[in-house]
Amino acid sequence: PDTNLVCNICHEILQAPRCCQQGHSYCLRCIHTWLRDNGTCPIGRCPLNMKTLTTQRSLEGIIGGLELRCPNSSFHHEDAADKDGKEHRPPKRSRTEDDDYLDDDNADAQLGNDSPRVEMNESPSEEKKHVTNSEAGEEESKSKKRRREATLSDEKSGPTCDWIGRVSGLKAHLAECPFEIINCPSINCERSGMRRFIQSHQKICPHRQEACQHCGEKVIVGKMATHVEWTCPESLMKCEGCRSEIKRKDKAKHDAATCPETNVYCTHFEDGCKSSFKRKEEQKHYLEYAAQHARLVKQKVARLERKVTDLERSAQEAQATLGAALQGGLAFQEGTEFDCRDHVGMWLKAKVVKRQQSGVGSGSMTRVFVHFTNWDSKWDEWIRTDTDFYRFAPLGFYTLQDYSRANFKFGERVEVYITRPSPRKWRPAVVRKVHRQQIKVEYYSEGRRHEYWFHNKSMEIRSLAEGAPSAYDEVSPSSPLRPPIQLRTSSSSSMEPSESVDV
Repeated sequence: PDTNLVCNICHEILQAPRCCQQGHSYCLRCIHTWLRDNGTCPIGRCPLNMKTLTTQRSLEGIIGGLELRCPNSSFHHEDAADKDGKEHRPPKRSRTEDDDYLDDDNADAQLGNDSPRVEMNESPSEEKKHVTNSEAGEEESKSKKRRREATLSDEKSGPTCDWIGRVSGLKAHLAECPFEIINCPSINCERSGMRRFIQSHQKICPHRQEACQHCGEKVIVGKMATHVEWTCPESLMKCEGCRSEIKRKDKAKHDAATCPETNVYCTHFEDGCKSSFKRKEEQKHYLEYAAQHARLVKQKVARLERKVTDLERSAQEAQATLGAALQGGLAFQEGTEFDCRDHVGMWLKAKVVKRQQSGVGSGSMTRVFVHFTNWDSKWDEWIRTDTDFYRFAPLGFYTLQDYSRANFKFGERVEVYITRPSPRKWRPAVVRKVHRQQIKVEYYSEGRRHEYWFHNKSMEIRSLAEGAPSAYDEVSPSSPLRPPIQLRTSSSSSMEPSESVDV
């Protein structure tokens, strides 16, 4: 061809021609590869980069009008063989570890080679040599490679493409040329050859994908049986319990709702019945344990009624606190008096000595310095009004002089909603002291003994439910009960010592 139409790097017909400032023409791909490691023109050595290159539209039109033969014609094959003595093939795809190539028994048929295979008979007296797995794999790979090369050689010796056309139509022709060498489109298949042979190979390729007859999913032919047996959601399977046939996608629903051999729990499990039985024995269980279930339901109703009572009492407390706050009784100003709970739970009369506020907006925090009436000033303390709101109540709500005794007795087992140690939760306890309307209880948490005061009006103390565990279930034998250690005394003769430390 005309030398003006040839790339100065690859010396082939220009493809997507680009020109430098000095007029030298190159293929776009060739000059792009060159400029990765160089910054000058290959011919004129002038400074060059991709931005300074210009597109040669005139050359593209001239080259597009040239006539040429198909690269798969006999003329091109002979020319390529004369140049380097070997044929040019497209690069093979890399083989994966899980790739199972053509079996030895049917390799010839799958590769399109109809010539019979010649097998060498071993001599009976010859001892077989043992080889390692790696050596056997290498030998098998070499054998397959030789068969593929022989097949391609046979294909190449046949007819060739006689297409002649313009350069602009070459790309479209190669996309459908029956003599173009391509790779098998099946995943993990290494077969390559002319398009006309690959089209027939695809019908028997072991790596081809076909639609499952049950679910329609595309599956490799060699793995179709495994798919149908283990993963296909529409295939039938037998239930391990009742042995009935169901679709795989319905197995979970079958086990959860209909299978008579599945183990289920009693519907009163949360109420206390922990029985487990097969679904077919469910009716029998309910008939046999009807009385027990009725008792459990009765206990549940009693617990719910007690919760309702607690909520009503809580609502009353909240309403009283809100009413006092709206009237200015809990304004937390200096000199304001109210009922306050000390650090051991005792409700006492108190008043605000100081008030301190820090921050602004949503991040503000208010705390008050409280003095307990009739108590020494060493018991005064700072209390936050936001996080410790449960320690405040209107004046007289808890401390109103009431000489009647609480409804709890010494030694009675109760439940208390503990505030320490965290987290807050209900714990079994024993009444250790009753002072008018306030009760001191003893409870155990994490193997340690604690004592705390609760008011009879408070919803934090209640009678222990029937059948509840003992308050000493968590006490270890090495932790005997000991008398409480008194911490403080009151300056008033009417108020008794209040609390003890943890032991």
